[in-house]
Amino acid sequence: MMYSLPRLSRRFFLGLPAFAWTAGASAGISTKFYTPEQFGADPIGEKSSSIAFANMFNKALGDGIPCICNIENAVYRFDQPLIIKTRGKPVCFKGMGLSSTKIIIDGWFTGISIGGAEGFEARVELRDFEITRSNYKLYDGSVGKRSIEITWADGVTISGVKESGSIGFGIFLDRCKNYEISHCVVTDHFTGKTHSSGTDGIHIYRSEGPGRVFGNVVHDVGDDAISFGSFTADSPTLDFECYGNVIQDVAGSVKVYGNAKRFRIYDNQVIRPKTGGVVIYDDRGPDQSFVISNGEIFNNIVRGQIGAGICGGIAVWSPTGDGMGSQRNIVIRNNQIEDGNFGITVASQTPHKAPMDITIKDNAIAGMRQRGIMIDGIGGSFLIAGNEISDTGFEGAFLGAVQTGMSIGMLDFTDNKLSNSGLLDSKRLPIKAADDAWMITNNLINGVVR
Repeated sequence: MMYSLPRLSRRFFLGLPAFAWTAGASAGISTKFYTPEQFGADPIGEKSSSIAFANMFNKALGDGIPCICNIENAVYRFDQPLIIKTRGKPVCFKGMGLSSTKIIIDGWFTGISIGGAEGFEARVELRDFEITRSNYKLYDGSVGKRSIEITWADGVTISGVKESGSIGFGIFLDRCKNYEISHCVVTDHFTGKTHSSGTDGIHIYRSEGPGRVFGNVVHDVGDDAISFGSFTADSPTLDFECYGNVIQDVAGSVKVYGNAKRFRIYDNQVIRPKTGGVVIYDDRGPDQSFVISNGEIFNNIVRGQIGAGICGGIAVWSPTGDGMGSQRNIVIRNNQIEDGNFGITVASQTPHKAPMDITIKDNAIAGMRQRGIMIDGIGGSFLIAGNEISDTGFEGAFLGAVQTGMSIGMLDFTDNKLSNSGLLDSKRLPIKAADDAWMITNNLINGVVR
């Protein structure tokens, strides 16, 4: 099962800027730009550059030209938030590289906030600089303030940015279209890799897309490394791809939650996540419970998952909440999951929520402390086929019950290969089915077809 996303323009996919940065551009395109120093910024960082940056962007918006930093090893200190109202006009800012242009947030406020308005969305480009927060480890307030936030934009490019020291989300997009976040480094948030909700690395909220988050490195953040979702009924997060990211030592995962549809998560490496590697998640009450649907999770590598509850290295999971949500039409294929707590979990632990119509195919799962595949509290149809499961502490596969009142189709567990299950409890069966609706056929168990 494949889901196609709308195509962005060639100009957008190539990452071409909205302005010409260098001489030699075609006739009629301006090569003028503004720099922070022209407005009184201090590139040594001894004095605040907040007002200088604000004046620079206000002037640039009015004149329709970009802003750049052209001094090597510049350090700019902000003692108040930089708030940019786009008024429907594009914003462009480019540094000299994440090792050569640095912005220090000196306080507990959001560092850079760029906002449009509905019907007046504009392009936003941020490239090639570092943004961090001084003394972030000393913060003892409530979580929430961000390093970079962009709202109501159409055509967002964030590339080559290093973000660290956030006391909330690192890079946050809300109500954005046509976005890409690529080749960024996001690290070292408040509380480190201890689980503190709201300290995500990259967070996409209420954004209709299409969008791509790719080629980023995220480590040591206190919640999800990269997350996509919405808690608003009329503003789902749609048509997104998350691929080629390297994630390590985070409390959360790559997460999809709430009102989200049509997505692909692939070719990511997730090492030592506390909760899971890729998680499709619902824990909400009736006022914020939605259907998450039409997604593919494939070709990811998850290693060293520490485990939270029954969450797997890859999971479709509803641990709590009294809403009526479900996750449906999800394909999990060709993933490699090693050395974790559970391999693949598809389960609801609360009434009235059920994952439905799920395919789990051709995954390699090895070295789980508990179960290789864990299914429970489900509805609809399931196909679990072609998976290789080895060296599990408990069952290789636990095929749980259909949730009361849920309609069901075919529940097939077929053509899988299982070996060396029950390493921590020899009484555990290689395959345990807790519901008579499961059809278990043609599986190779320790070299014998059953």
